[in-house]
Order: sequence, then structure tokens, then C-alpha cells
Amino acid sequence: MKRSTVFLDLQNKRTSAFARGDWRTNCERLTDAWGKARREGRFTDVTFSVESDEDKQVFQAHKCVLAFGSPVFEAMFYGGIPEQNNPISIIGITPAAFENLLRYLYSEPITLEATSCAFDTYEAAERYDVPQLRKQCDDYISRANLNDYSVWTVLSKAVFYNMAQTKVTSLNYVSKNAEKLLLLKEFQNLTLDVVHKILECERLQISEFKLLLALTSWGVANKKNGPLSEFLKPLLKEVCYNKISTNDFCKFIEIYPNAFSAIDALALMKHIHCSTYKKPNWCSSNRHPTMYRVPRCNVSPPPFLHRTVEYDPLIKYFAKICQG
Repeated sequence: MKRSTVFLDLQNKRTSAFARGDWRTNCERLTDAWGKARREGRFTDVTFSVESDEDKQVFQAHKCVLAFGSPVFEAMFYGGIPEQNNPISIIGITPAAFENLLRYLYSEPITLEATSCAFDTYEAAERYDVPQLRKQCDDYISRANLNDYSVWTVLSKAVFYNMAQTKVTSLNYVSKNAEKLLLLKEFQNLTLDVVHKILECERLQISEFKLLLALTSWGVANKKNGPLSEFLKPLLKEVCYNKISTNDFCKFIEIYPNAFSAIDALALMKHIHCSTYKKPNWCSSNRHPTMYRVPRCNVSPPPFLHRTVEYDPLIKYFAKICQG
């Protein structure tokens, strides 16, 4: 066949293709063509089956595009890992979150319709090590409207995933509403890590007495074995006891008689009565010094000036227990 004949044949085929409408026609950028090719299954060389509790979908993609944006995909396809089944089964990520992950890697806009979707997408970005997508999800969640119940889920996940902005906004909400929030039963469902993060807030808007009650209530609900007093020490050491009145401390001991050993309760009562008395060693050894100079809040009741009447009977009571 002559060269001119071959050229005319190719030109006729190209003209015929344009007449049918080229699939790239409406793609303004090259990345638009990549995304369209993925959705239409053009030139794809990998298939994923993504299954969650509520949904299951199949996705097609291009290995090289995924490897450019994710070191996990790079290792999966080009790092010597044994050949994966096709389709590759993905469990524990929702199809909507995986679609957002693919769209991001293909430089397409993603859809975050709710906080739950943003958390799911963050989890997918975490699994496949796509930090900029994680940041985008963190930004979205940090701007979400919080209420007294949703804040616990948001804060717990923010602490678990170490989401910088979301931790700040959710902890600010808890700090401003601590007087009410820490006494809700939902507070008792938090993990120890989340409770510690709350205690790191220097200006919780809650009295030290109510904070003591809330922490002890959490301890009672979460203690598995061993003495309650030992389980509570890492938390109760953060309480500023000199801002609790002796009356309130007596009430607390009546409600939770096992929260402290008798010796520790006596030492704390003496400290409340006169700050020159030392607290138990476990109570103050790791406390940050600025916590003493900057009160956590200003809602604690003022200390009594004359405490002898209410103080002496309790001292004698605990002293008798310690001696016996």
C-alpha cells in the first residue's frame, strides 16, 4: 500500500471519529480528561470493590495516576508487593469516601455533604497517606456547627486522628460550655485520651467542685478493676483543690467515699483549710506551673474565711480512720 493511501486512510478515520464526537471534546483541561476517562472506564487498568455496612460499589482507575498522589498506591502497584486480586477489595471505607479520594487524586473537586462524610473521607485519606486531602477535611469539619451532643463525636474523632483545627474548635466549645457538658452522661463515654485533652484546657468554664464530680463520675463508669482511688489519680491530680470549699469537699466524700484513700482525703482537707499544707505527692508532681498562676476559670465559689466549725469534725473523722 502506498504511503499516500495510508495517510488518506488515517485522515478519514480521524474525520469519522470527530464526526461521531470525540470523548475529550468538553474537557477544558487535561485533568478533566483523566477524570472522564476514569468514570467511563477508558484505559483503566485497576478495579476496586469498595464495601461498607450500607453500600457496595465498584470503581475503575489508572494505576499511574493513583501512584502519583499516594505513596500507598505507589507501593501497592509498583513497589514489589505481590499482585493484588482484581477487583481489589476495600473494606472499612465508604464508597462515597473512596470516590472523594479518587476525585482528589484526579484533581477533581470533592463533595463533603456532611460532617460524617468528611470524617469518612479523612479516614480514606489517612489510610492512603494523602495529607492535603486530610487537611481539606479537617478545615471543613472545623467549621461545622456544634451542639451539646455532636461535639463529643467530633472531639473524639479529632483526638483519635490528631486533627489540629477540629481539636481546637471542639475543645473551645467544650471549654465555654463545660459547666453543662461535663455533667452530661455522654461525658462518661469518652476515652481517657479525650478526657486528658479536656483537662489541658486552662480555662474550662466549670467550678473545681463540679469538675471533681464529673471526673469521678467518669471514673466510676469506666473503671474495670482495682481500687477506684488508684484509677482516678491521673485525672484528679489536675483539680485545683484550694478552690473547693470544705463544705463541698465533705459533700463529695459522702457521695464518693472511695475516690480517695483516707490518708489522701485527710491531706487534701488540710490543704483546702490551709494551702501551706502539702497535697499528696501524686496530686501535684506533674502539674504545669502556669496552671497555678492562671486559674482555670472564675466560677468557683470563694473560699470560706472561717472554716473551723466545719473543718474540725472532718479532720477528727479522717484522723480516726487513719489511726485505726
